[in-house]
Amino acid sequence: MKTLAKKTTRKTPPTLVNGTVRPKRQKNVDLRSREYLTVKEIERLTKVAKSAERRYGLAMPP
Repeated sequence: MKTLAKKTTRKTPPTLVNGTVRPKRQKNVDLRSREYLTVKEIERLTKVAKSAERRYGLAMPP
């Protein structure tokens, strides 16, 4: 059984609707001063998560 390849040639070039292109994503180094949380920040987040009224507190280890 033969498969038919679809032709990719165009008779006319594509038209630009609004002529804009999204800007490229910036690198993490340009966006943030660091890529990790400090120990103090982790402890604070854990404490807040445990104090939540049974929402996430049960998932946090003692």
